[in-house]
Amino acid sequence: MLTTGGRYRADDLVFFVLVTDGQLNLRFVERKGLDQPVVNAIRIRERPDR
Repeated sequence: MLTTGGRYRADDLVFFVLVTDGQLNLRFVERKGLDQPVVNAIRIRERPDR
């Protein structure tokens, strides 16, 4: 579970993923019984050193 924020708190998470097919797919999964989160921004950067 990645819930580290809370009500009225910002959460900043960093993930490093390897994209092998040239397409990054993001999926948001609904979780029952929890308030609906708001995604304000997603930044995707190429890391040629990784």
